[in-house]
Amino acid sequence: MGKKMLIVSVSILLIVVVWMVFFHSTASGPGSQIMADRAQNVFDSLQAGDYQNAERDFSPRARAALTPQKLGQKWSEAMPKLGPLKRHTITRMDDKNVYITCVFEKHTLWGVVTFDRQKQISGLNLSDKHQTAGNLIINDISMDVESLVYELPDDEGRDDAVLSIGQVHDRFFSNLETIDATKLDDSTLKDKLRGDFVLYTTIGSRLFKAATQPLRIQIDGGTLRWNGVTAPVSGIRVILVGKNPYGDGHCLVYAAGSNRLLVGINSVFHGPRSYHIFQGDTLLKEGYYNEKFVASNP
Repeated sequence: MGKKMLIVSVSILLIVVVWMVFFHSTASGPGSQIMADRAQNVFDSLQAGDYQNAERDFSPRARAALTPQKLGQKWSEAMPKLGPLKRHTITRMDDKNVYITCVFEKHTLWGVVTFDRQKQISGLNLSDKHQTAGNLIINDISMDVESLVYELPDDEGRDDAVLSIGQVHDRFFSNLETIDATKLDDSTLKDKLRGDFVLYTTIGSRLFKAATQPLRIQIDGGTLRWNGVTAPVSGIRVILVGKNPYGDGHCLVYAAGSNRLLVGINSVFHGPRSYHIFQGDTLLKEGYYNEKFVASNP
């Protein structure tokens, strides 16, 4: 075990807050869902002012170095400079870290929660340095979208899919315009979709092909072939960052092999990667690619 460090600093000029409680670890890291839940709890609790619960999953050494009282004190001291924490979103993960974008009223900061081999939090860092290393991240894109679009060319199960998309809109994107692109031509869509957008559609649709063109996803004879995955389209769900075919930005794509499979697609764990491929609810593959849509490391 390496030497314990505790760094707590507040820079008024740069308005940077850094907390680091770090211990050298050879851990391979806990499962994605456990890491995500525990990292989210830290910032949920900080947002609520519950500093005791924020340290619920801290290792004993981390808790001793940064007590709930100290954590609360530093958080309170930073608030006049940052403003209240408005929202926080996981942007990516690796085998021992969860990276979280924290949007405060006055500034955006980036957090890193580090885990040891016992699945306890051994490190917490919050700074003004972005940690996504140039990769396109689903959760990053979701924070900048300007409209919600759906294109559902098949009639079977369409009503249920539209209802599900409406529920997603009301829960996550209530401030966005909803656009049914099914019968709109490209010239109309080019005028409407100048900024980043969220797309719900079926695999192989016009907008799916246009948004994923840089990724070269192959659909042939009812089979999807992409990134080492070969599977029947009928059972596939994909969630990924695509290219806005009508502008310079990006789109967040939720697509499935059928309208019925599109229902509930938001319930599968996703977000801190560039893409996720599922067979139903079972994850087949996930990973990263950069702004040029070239596969990359986290």
